[in-house]
Amino acid sequence: MALLVFSFLVVVLIWLEAGPDSAEELRQIEQLIRRGDYVAAEKLATDAIVHFPENPEFAWLAAVSAAQADHAEEAFRWTEQVPQGTPRHLDAARLRAKLAEDPLHRLRDAELAGLSILQQSPGDLRTHELLAKQYGLTARRFEAIPHVLEMIRGGEETDLILLLGRERGIIQDDEKLRRARMALPDDPRPVLGQAWHAINEERHADAELLLKEALRLGPELPATWAAWGRWLADRKSIGPWREWVTTCPASAEVHPDVWRARGEWADTQSDKDAALRCYWECVRRSPETRPATMRFAQLLADAGQTEPARRCQVYLEQLLALETAQDRAFSSQAGGDLGSLLGLVKRYHDAGRLWEALALCRLAAAMNPNQSAAAEQLSVLTRDTVNLPLTLTAPQWNPATGLDFSALPLPGIETRENPHSEGKHAASTLISFDEQSTAAQLHFRYEDGARGPRRLMHEITGGGIAFLDYDIDGFPDVFCSQGGTQPPLYPTDRSDQLFRNQNGVRFENRSTPAGIQEQGFGQGVSVGDLNSDGFPDLFVGNIGENALWINQGDGTFVEASSDWGLQGAVWTTSSVIADLNQDGHPDLYEVNYLQGNQLFERICKHADGSDSQCMPFDFEAEPDRVWINSGAGQWVDGKAILSRVADGKGLGVVAWRPALAEKLCVFVANDTTPNFLWIPRQQNGHWQLEEQGILAGVALSQDGKPQGSMGIAVGDVDQDQRFDLCVSNFLAESFAIYRAKDDLNFQDQARETGLRELTLNRLGFGTQFFDADCDGQLELFLANGHIQDLSRLGRPYRMPPLFCAWNGERFEEIHPPSLGKYFQSEWLARAAAVGDWNQDGLLDLLVSHLDDTTKLLTNTSPATRGSLSLRLVARDSARDAVGTIVTIRCGERRWVRQLIGGGGYQATNESSIAWGLSSARQIDELVIDWPSGRQQRMTNLQLPFRGIAIEGRERVMSFTPSSNAE
Repeated sequence: MALLVFSFLVVVLIWLEAGPDSAEELRQIEQLIRRGDYVAAEKLATDAIVHFPENPEFAWLAAVSAAQADHAEEAFRWTEQVPQGTPRHLDAARLRAKLAEDPLHRLRDAELAGLSILQQSPGDLRTHELLAKQYGLTARRFEAIPHVLEMIRGGEETDLILLLGRERGIIQDDEKLRRARMALPDDPRPVLGQAWHAINEERHADAELLLKEALRLGPELPATWAAWGRWLADRKSIGPWREWVTTCPASAEVHPDVWRARGEWADTQSDKDAALRCYWECVRRSPETRPATMRFAQLLADAGQTEPARRCQVYLEQLLALETAQDRAFSSQAGGDLGSLLGLVKRYHDAGRLWEALALCRLAAAMNPNQSAAAEQLSVLTRDTVNLPLTLTAPQWNPATGLDFSALPLPGIETRENPHSEGKHAASTLISFDEQSTAAQLHFRYEDGARGPRRLMHEITGGGIAFLDYDIDGFPDVFCSQGGTQPPLYPTDRSDQLFRNQNGVRFENRSTPAGIQEQGFGQGVSVGDLNSDGFPDLFVGNIGENALWINQGDGTFVEASSDWGLQGAVWTTSSVIADLNQDGHPDLYEVNYLQGNQLFERICKHADGSDSQCMPFDFEAEPDRVWINSGAGQWVDGKAILSRVADGKGLGVVAWRPALAEKLCVFVANDTTPNFLWIPRQQNGHWQLEEQGILAGVALSQDGKPQGSMGIAVGDVDQDQRFDLCVSNFLAESFAIYRAKDDLNFQDQARETGLRELTLNRLGFGTQFFDADCDGQLELFLANGHIQDLSRLGRPYRMPPLFCAWNGERFEEIHPPSLGKYFQSEWLARAAAVGDWNQDGLLDLLVSHLDDTTKLLTNTSPATRGSLSLRLVARDSARDAVGTIVTIRCGERRWVRQLIGGGGYQATNESSIAWGLSSARQIDELVIDWPSGRQQRMTNLQLPFRGIAIEGRERVMSFTPSSNAE
């Protein structure tokens, strides 16, 4: 109807302006349009074009009539015949853009028409909207940004703000892309959109073909170069990537992803100057590109530019806080209430996203015109956006503002070989395990409290497990924490359990004789000699009051949490006992999860009102705590030593030394929030743990996102003498592998190492690196299982474990038939711990579950002569020796291992360093670097060998487990 009225007015104006020779035709066309006879009007107009070719008004009328008659193709052609510079040219361009967009689905024509309109009428909001939708549909969000912001500046309310809300935002319309590709087969735009979907759905072969086709069809589009460059960068396809680097035109450099791909190429060549230049170019164009900004921060810190690096870190933290606020505001629980909306406005403002803050603030003010806070904030934002550029982040918030690295070189094209690479080799197929919990009489089942079809938050984490030699007989015993019903309201009648290892043959439940009677809702377990008496003690994290069990040395324990000063009922998941401040006394880092109203009763809802599993963003974080050991049987609250509040929703923790030159650091795996990396520093003469997860590259995923991080494994998997971190994550997130590049410089390389492909369809918990077949190469074990049953939606619930070997370049899955029956079944697995329970030189696995018993997986791989097992006793640092690094040399080859504190997930491994060296008969050189800085060196150690190394002693003592038969 609107188009009909508009057409009639146009006809009247044309008739008034027309000469006498064409007036009659114009009157007749007007009458036909008024009667709705658009076909006849179109015919008369097209005839008039022949008779009056000098009058451009008839081409316009033909276009309008044809459009009304649903003759879109003809209407489009007539709009092209309206000459530029005539009064109807702008109207014709608007009609042409609309027709091309729908029903013709010719995206190229719609874009060209839209750009033509904006040349004549820059403030045309409808055209800005059309172009924003076009770019959003075809995975060109960067180009859509200024058009959406122009709409906001013009006072237009638009849901396109959602397109800007996520870094990889897109408008989903597969059918429109399909039609667009059919309409113009040589148009790269729909091909680019389809490529995005193929990438998002992990259809790699399709994605590569589509990206190549998009670039072939549209080399003039910067987005095609950017997308192809990013694809090659993700896969480290060196040959094609080098070609891309050399052929990418200067015209494509407007796109930030071009610079990001160049930066990643420079990273592969270890060219830090070129990488810094490229990431700076990317960040100054698009600081919201979080992977680039994170890497930019790392490089700045590495170059000694501390303050700019900190600005990057603060900006990234603001972006992440914004994302959390978005999740809350748009969830069914928070809804669209005014308070949530104003909170989101504040987060947008804090991140420098002033235009989006303005749009949302207008909405908040409209919801309640009498709300003074909304009106006041709207006034401030209206003022602050005057003359503000149409960039997503205001310049004063951009961490690249004020920096200039344009003088630094661009990356070269020569490739550099990794000096530590040993080349690709075949993964072992001889590894096998036999599930022997029943045969070994290890009977334990965790009570999670679940009673209904939906699990509550506390019913999904599972219990903790630990290997510990509590009686010092050489055979590792087992401790399992127990859950209950509903914490902390109803104490359980079930207790944690202690199982004594009987000579590596079976286990005996010694909980009652040992004095273990603990009814808390158990979570993770950590082990350490807290009072340095030579006997390992136990810390059990609970939902509520935590428990501290001091080993009396006579086979019994005493609960001493009050005596040691522990206080506060919180939700503790994992913990680690280690000498954090290097004073010789083991301290405690306590990882805490969630807090909030109805945390243990709440069932969340979907938008349709049906029950839903609550998510971590539905609750606030319970901050972590640090307890400093006074050395006199007391712990002191150590929160003052943390550089920030540790509000991370933590699930896993590990203490380790990233390199010989570093002190003991703490890594915390956080659920949906950035991971923590606590690094010891001296600040104004005081020792402090400084959080540097973002600057070190371990806070976020490869895509710059916080993930559902849970389990942690630490080890030198690629044998470059550096310690890497593997972190298990949520379903569809991929596990992370943070490979150490320098001492405190990591990069997630899940794609390059094949880990993403192997883990994308898994939800992981317990995670362990260990040498299963004693060949000197670490394998990776991953315990998996979902937190809710969504099998009706095609998502896996119970999951098989994953066992991977490193082939020198990538992870390869070792398939279940050869591994054993346990690996052929599906589980709701949680914690995983490593230890040699039968002391045969092969490392075994202990795995806890929901809805099933704890499983003991005895390693039945072929025996090997070249095994080494070392127990470490420190004297100049804490007795447990956490962070001790051992290096061995056989001929020209070197391997490193470290005694790690924590790790796995809510678990503690056997406190020893185990090695396999295949058929080697001796170690030429063994070097022990203790946390105190003391070094011990031994030569010509015959294999196999099991012994104890004591700090300061010249030689390693041989040790044989003693019989404990009663």
